[in-house]
Amino acid sequence: MTRHHRQSCKSQGSNIDTALWKDNNHYHALARCLELAWRAGHVDQADKFLKKAIENNPRASVDAGYNYCKGLHEWYSGEPNAALQAFNRARRDLEWGERALYNMIEIVLNPDNEIIGGEVLDHAEEK
Repeated sequence: MTRHHRQSCKSQGSNIDTALWKDNNHYHALARCLELAWRAGHVDQADKFLKKAIENNPRASVDAGYNYCKGLHEWYSGEPNAALQAFNRARRDLEWGERALYNMIEIVLNPDNEIIGGEVLDHAEEK
């Protein structure tokens, strides 16, 4: 990741943080925040946003957007079964269903989240 890209992620992250503190059920911003945290290696920070969404709206656990975000967090945390369950709760929604289904397929095809074709890179380094 280049220096410019890292700074861009940080500035985007602060904008998303601001949006989430104002409205914790803004699931598009929450999903983006989870993705940025994962890319930056700060998956543990995502828990605070998910907890804040539940505090703000106790019924958030039945919202498709929340379940999609919960699935992302579980997937990024290395819990594919929990991620599949959360994505499954979101998959029938018109807004979140397509993304949830896509991620479910990704998990089923690659449950260990390995880099497909990575063995080619390993052999190239050995030579």
